[in-house]
Amino acid sequence: MSKLTVGVGAVGVCLFSVLVLWLDSCNNLPGSSENEMSSVVTSGLRNLFLGQQEAIKVDEELFNEYKFSVDQLMELAGLSVASAIASVYSSKKDLKVLIICGPGNNGGDGMVAARHLRLFGFEDVTLLNARKPTKDLFINLIRQAEMNQVKISYDATPYMTDASIGLVVDALFGFSFKPPVRPDFEPLMSILTHTQSKKIPVVSVDIPSGWDVEKGPPESKSLYFMPDTLVSLTAPKLCARYFTGPNHYLGGRFVPKQLEDKYSMNLPPYAGIECIVRL
Repeated sequence: MSKLTVGVGAVGVCLFSVLVLWLDSCNNLPGSSENEMSSVVTSGLRNLFLGQQEAIKVDEELFNEYKFSVDQLMELAGLSVASAIASVYSSKKDLKVLIICGPGNNGGDGMVAARHLRLFGFEDVTLLNARKPTKDLFINLIRQAEMNQVKISYDATPYMTDASIGLVVDALFGFSFKPPVRPDFEPLMSILTHTQSKKIPVVSVDIPSGWDVEKGPPESKSLYFMPDTLVSLTAPKLCARYFTGPNHYLGGRFVPKQLEDKYSMNLPPYAGIECIVRL
C-alpha cells in the first residue's frame, strides 16, 4: 500500500470521527431529539403559510387586541392589491379591468382596489358585485368607487362574452370560504374559469376563488382556474403552495411584530416604504 493511500485513509477516518462526535453532541443538546428537530424544521416551513383557523385567529387579534377596524384593514389591503396590479400590469391601463367582488371582506378589498386603480391611471375599471350591499361599509365603498368614475354592475351576463376585458381581479371569496360554490355565485365563477381559454390574466385577492383555503384547487374542472397573479394578504395561506402563476405578492404591511412572532409567520421584509413585496 502506498504512503498516499495510507494518508488519504487516515484523513477520512479523522473526518468521520469528527462527524460522529458532532452528531453525538447535537443529540445531547436539550430538546434535540430526532422528533423535536424534525418538528422544528417542519414548523418553520409550515409557518410560511397560515391555515384557515390561524388566519381567522390572526384577524380576530388584529381587531380585538390591536384595535384595528374592519375598514382600516380593508383600505390597507385594497391599496396593496392595487399596488401589485399597477406593478405588474401597467401595460393594461387602457384596457377594461373587471373586478369581481363577493359579499364579504374580500369583496370589500376589491372595491377599495378599484378606487386606487383609477387613481393610478387605469382608465376603464368596472366593479361586478355579487349582490347589492346592505351594510353601510360596503355602500360607502361603492359610492367612493363611483365618485372616482368606477363603473358598477350587479349582472354577470354581459361580461361572460365581453371580448374587451383585459384583466380580471378575483375578489369573490376569502379565507373563510368552504366548498362547494353556491348556485348564485356560479355565473361569477364562470367568468373566472373561462379566463383560461380566453388567455385573460387574473389577479386573485388572497385566495383564488373556489379553492380550498388549505388544500388548494378544486377537483372539479368546471371550477378550476390558475390566476396569473396572487396577492396574499397578512401572510400567505396554505393554498398558496399550489399556486404556479408567475407573480406572487404579499400585501398588507400592517402586522405588528409581536403578532408576527406569536404565530411564527416569518414574513419577508418590505423594501423602503413599499406596501407590497414580491415572493
